[in-house]
Amino acid sequence: MKSLKVWSLLEGLSTRERERLADYLASPFFSASQDVQRFYRFLLDEAFHLDAGIPDKNRAWAAVFEDRPYNDAAFRTLCTHLLRHVEGFLAHLHLQRQPLERDRILLGELEQRSMDKHLRYVLGRQEKALKKAPLRDERWLRQRFALQQVRYRFAERESRRSIRLAPIHAAEALDAAYLAERLRLTCELRNLQHILQLDRDVGLPESLPPLMAQEQHREQPAVALYRAVWGLLDDASPEAAYRTLRERIEHLGQRLPREQQQGLYIYAVNFCIRQANRGETRYLEELLDLYREALDREVLLDRGHLPSATYKNIVTVGLRVGEYPWVQRFIRSYRSKLPPDKRENAYTYNLAKYYFTVRRYDDVLPLLREVEYEDVFYALDAKVMLLKVYYETGEWEALHSLFDAFAVFLRRNKVLSSYHKTINLNFIKAVRRLSSTPPGERERLRKLRERIEERREVTDINWLLERIREKEKKRA
Repeated sequence: MKSLKVWSLLEGLSTRERERLADYLASPFFSASQDVQRFYRFLLDEAFHLDAGIPDKNRAWAAVFEDRPYNDAAFRTLCTHLLRHVEGFLAHLHLQRQPLERDRILLGELEQRSMDKHLRYVLGRQEKALKKAPLRDERWLRQRFALQQVRYRFAERESRRSIRLAPIHAAEALDAAYLAERLRLTCELRNLQHILQLDRDVGLPESLPPLMAQEQHREQPAVALYRAVWGLLDDASPEAAYRTLRERIEHLGQRLPREQQQGLYIYAVNFCIRQANRGETRYLEELLDLYREALDREVLLDRGHLPSATYKNIVTVGLRVGEYPWVQRFIRSYRSKLPPDKRENAYTYNLAKYYFTVRRYDDVLPLLREVEYEDVFYALDAKVMLLKVYYETGEWEALHSLFDAFAVFLRRNKVLSSYHKTINLNFIKAVRRLSSTPPGERERLRKLRERIEERREVTDINWLLERIREKEKKRA
């Protein structure tokens, strides 16, 4: 059953949603057959309540049809019927959570039926709801445009004097909705241009600057925030744009949905990372402040969990700026927020990384032995850390044994990109050469350092350069 669409859809529901789905299927209004209800009840009891895993198709069939011989075509039809009901349930949940969208659909139905009295009532109700709505993203602007459209047609039908202003309000609402959505998409395209090789340059469409200049649009939170993002990506004056974005996130960010707030922080985070990679190390503290602010607002969470990659990035930045007590508290306090399937691995690895940074090497090795290497990047980072521990503690025999094992791991791995293989193989070569060079060989050390600084295709370059400089200062 694992390959069936309905199974993957059910797995994505919360426990509470699965219970509500049972009530939904039992409602006569939605007309789920008894067979579909029995099938779903079996899945709910066997697979989810008892946590027995993916059920066998034959057992599921017997739970519904008892002694009838298994028929694969009929079973797949049953799965399809349940799938359609689950899709309807999800759409129903969405409308329950989106009262403005529900009212927009209701307005269309009332308008089609010429129920003008109630149409007038719902129009007024939605206008009040729009004014009170805490979120002002492009969806809010589209709702406002839809409302103005209905009001225009309603005024036209009633031959009211306000008809002269109605198309103006509708046109302004359409412009605002278009501007916000097109500006957001343009920012996403420009950001992709920094990552991927696009076949054309991404600039502002000619239609946007005149709309952006209009005061009534500039005040919309979605427009104001993505104007700042565009400034950040346009490279004309990125530092000023970054400061503007930070200010607008603080004052307007909470007027957008959580997923868009997260996107705004990611834009700011990526900017700080780019600046830090260019040698502007002051942006590391700025980066940590961004992460702290986003953690406080809980916008980095995905379904209540902090992604393990984000957890690791925060630890890395905190250690680089020397916020050791804060990092230790963060590692422990956010352990429970990690995804269950990656929790212990991420916690163990990052705690080992903390101990390594504060030079508690005896605490590092036992933790690294607990890291499971199913995730290739955890395996990669753990091996790099282990290599550095052996170097720092003078475990030369273990270090030279790891050189060979690590190189074999990199060459045989089919998941890692050629880039990751190159920078890690170069790291192994550099540490091998460094460990075999006596302190008195200053010319050899200088050439090694200059080669690394020139090519820079090596992982953990800062640690490596620091170890070279330490050895350059020592006497033979």
